[in-house]
Amino acid sequence: MSSRNSPERESISDDSTDQSPFRDPDSELFSYRCAGYSPIQIMGSDYNRLKDDDELNDNLIVFYMRYCLEKLRQNNENDAKRYYLFDSFFYQKLSDVNSRNRNKDKVYETMSRWIKVDLLEFRYIFVPVCEDQHWYLVQIINPAGIISNPPDCHIAVYDSIATKFKHSSAVRILKNLLIDYVKDVKGKTISKSVKIPHSIVKTPKQLNTVDCGVYILHFIETFMENSSVLEEKIIDKETEDDNWNPNSLPTKRQTILEIIKDIETEYQTQSC
Repeated sequence: MSSRNSPERESISDDSTDQSPFRDPDSELFSYRCAGYSPIQIMGSDYNRLKDDDELNDNLIVFYMRYCLEKLRQNNENDAKRYYLFDSFFYQKLSDVNSRNRNKDKVYETMSRWIKVDLLEFRYIFVPVCEDQHWYLVQIINPAGIISNPPDCHIAVYDSIATKFKHSSAVRILKNLLIDYVKDVKGKTISKSVKIPHSIVKTPKQLNTVDCGVYILHFIETFMENSSVLEEKIIDKETEDDNWNPNSLPTKRQTILEIIKDIETEYQTQSC
């Protein structure tokens, strides 16, 4: 990664008006709850990462994904039920188990303990991936469609650094996991050689080395706000930068920071 003084490290946030102090890194700001998921504790160190224009960590990625889902639930509960969000540790564990086991049956045996829901009930599954200090996002659209012949599901990859990173491994690993899952819960055997449509989604690209996490959160939020249109465009490989509300990207980091401050204030009020 570039040094702190490098121009490449400049954040996408153009808001220089935030004069709030940094927080004690070890202090718990609040515990955030999203229906269907375990609580997540947001710490002062997480807040400081946002304020200090640093790379987002797992905690911030998981928090804001769930925040977006909870916001959608408040507006349209039925729509929110179509989404499942794996946390950022899921793919990390999946990739590690996959690399350590030549017997790929052992991979699913291990990872099945992490799957607490019926994946085939959801229309959209989001999987955040961090490789080589870079965040990108994998989305499975219509996972139940893998049972069809030919498969009627789609794996989409969102990456804000264009072609710098290769995603074929993640696509393959997640495809194989889904195939093993179908065999386990439906008793249906699907060949690992089956071709599942996949694409690299055309999205705005980051201009620095630190905001990849901010971008994938923005893509999730934008998709949830306009899923019917974006799903069709993704499958047809017709997305453009303008489909992703790019004008709000320059202040996205500050927006997330303000949301955390608002939730912290509410949390403290309720705790009194």
